[in-house]
Amino acid sequence: MSDQPYGPGQWFWMMMIVLAGIGFGLAPYFVRTLLDANTDPSVIAFARFALTAVIMLPFLSFGGRKGSASFMGMVAGILMGFGWVGFIMALKYTTVVTAGVSYMAYPMFTMLFAWALLGSPPGPRGFLAGFMALTAVYISLTPNVFGDMQIAGISYLLMAPLSFGFAVAVMSGWLGRLNPLERLACVPLGACIGLAPAMWITTGGQVLPAEVDWMALIGLAVLTLLLPGVLYAIAAPRIGLVRTAICGSVELPVMVLSGLWLLGDGLRERDLAAVVLVIVAILVVSVSGQPKGRPPAA
Repeated sequence: MSDQPYGPGQWFWMMMIVLAGIGFGLAPYFVRTLLDANTDPSVIAFARFALTAVIMLPFLSFGGRKGSASFMGMVAGILMGFGWVGFIMALKYTTVVTAGVSYMAYPMFTMLFAWALLGSPPGPRGFLAGFMALTAVYISLTPNVFGDMQIAGISYLLMAPLSFGFAVAVMSGWLGRLNPLERLACVPLGACIGLAPAMWITTGGQVLPAEVDWMALIGLAVLTLLLPGVLYAIAAPRIGLVRTAICGSVELPVMVLSGLWLLGDGLRERDLAAVVLVIVAILVVSVSGQPKGRPPAA
C-alpha cells in the first residue's frame, strides 16, 4: 500500500500505473482521428467502452450483497458514458489542452460530490486543490477559445468532469464490495447501456459512417481503455492512492503531447501553466483525505 517502502515490486506496479496513464492519455488522438472521419461522438464513446464491457463480462457479479454494488457501478458507467460524449464534443471545438485540463479536474468534483453524498467535507488541502483546478480551467479557457460556440463549448467541457466526479463519488461510497475487475466489468457495461439508445437516435439508425476507420476504433477501445483499465485495476490496490495519483498524473502531459505532436495543436504559455496547476491540484487532493481515485475505465 502507500506506506510500503519503494521496493522492486512497488516500482514495477508504479510503472504499470504510468503505462496505464499513457494509454488513457492517448484517447484524444484516436477521438480526433474518428471525428475527422465523420464518426458521431456517441458512436466514438460507445466504441471505447464496448470491447471492455464484452471481455470483462465474465467478471460481472450480481450474487449476494454484490448485486446492489454492481448496479450502482452500472449507474456510474452510464454517467461516465455521457460525460465522455461531452469530452469528445469539447475536442471537436477546442484544443486537446483545454479539453484535457477540464477533463482532469474531475477529482475536485469528486471531492464536492463526496461531501454532498457521503458527508465527507473537504479539508483545507481539498479546498486548495479545488481552487487550483478551477484557476487552471479559467487560464486555459481565456481568451475565448470557442468563438461563437462559447456557451455550448463550456457546457461540453463541464459534462466530463461533472459526470466523472459524481460517478467516482458513487463508486467510492457503494462499490467497496466489488474487487477491481468486478468494477471494471460493471462500469463499461453501464456506459454501453446508456449510450446505445443515444447512439441509435443521434445517428438515425446509421451507426457507422460509410467509411469506417477501424484501426482508430480498435486503438481507442484497446489502447485507451481495455489494456490501461486492466493495468490500473490490478496495480492501483498494490501501491495505494497517493502513489497511484502521482504515477497516473502522467495522463495529462501525454494528452498535451499527443495534441502537440500528433494532432498539430498549438501550446500557449497559459496552457502550460494550466497543465502544471492541474497536476499539482491532483497531487494535493490525493492526500487530502477525500474519497478519490480514478475509476477503473474512466
